[in-house]
Amino acid sequence: MNLAEDTSGLRKEKGYALTDELNRLTFYGEAQLPHGFSLAPIYTYGSGVPANTFLPSTAINGASGARLPLLGRNALGREVRSSDQLNVLINQWNALPACPGAYPCNAGGAIENVPAHINFSSPFSSVDLRLRKKFALGDHISLSLMAEGFNLANEVNIRGSNTANFSGRNISIGPYVPASGGQPAQSVQTNFFTPVTVAGGFFGSGGPRAFQFATRLEF
Repeated sequence: MNLAEDTSGLRKEKGYALTDELNRLTFYGEAQLPHGFSLAPIYTYGSGVPANTFLPSTAINGASGARLPLLGRNALGREVRSSDQLNVLINQWNALPACPGAYPCNAGGAIENVPAHINFSSPFSSVDLRLRKKFALGDHISLSLMAEGFNLANEVNIRGSNTANFSGRNISIGPYVPASGGQPAQSVQTNFFTPVTVAGGFFGSGGPRAFQFATRLEF
C-alpha cells in the first residue's frame, strides 16, 4: 500500500511516543508558618503531546483508524504544528489520482480539510496547594489536619487516558462529501481537534478544580 501511495520508506513508520511531553517543569516549596501551620504550593507545567490523524475506513483500503500516509506517526504538534500545515498535506493527498489506475494513488478517495489557524500545541498547567496544621500530642505523636486544593486556577488541561489517543482531542478526519440533492458539499470538518477528555479525571493532576480534606497521625 505504501508503494502505491508513494510513501515508501521506514521513516514514516516511526514517530514520537503519544506521551512525549518535551518539557515538564515542577516548582515546589513549603513555608513554615507560626502556630504549627505550613503552606505548600506546587506548580506544574508541561508542553503539549503529539497526536496522530485517524482517517475514515474508506480512505485507506478499508482500514479504519489508519493515519494519513503522507505523515509519520504522531506528527501533529511536532512536524505539523498547525492545521494550515495539515491542510497542505490533505490537499496533496486529495490531488493524487484515485485507484485503480496510475500510481501513486490515494487508495480510497478525498478527505475533508480541517478548520484553519488551529495551533496543535496543547500545554498542561496546574497550581496545587496544601494547608496543614500540626498538633503535638506528646513527645513522639502528632496529628495533622490538612486541606488541599488541586488546579486552583481551574485550567482546562486537555489530555487523554489511553495510548490510542493521549492528546484528548478529536483527531479523526472525515471523507469529503460532494454536493448532492440540494445539499452543499462537506469539505471542512468543523469539529477537528476539539476537546474530548481532560486530564486527571475528577481528583487527578490537572483535572477540574477540586478540594479535599485529610488527617494524618504520626507516631
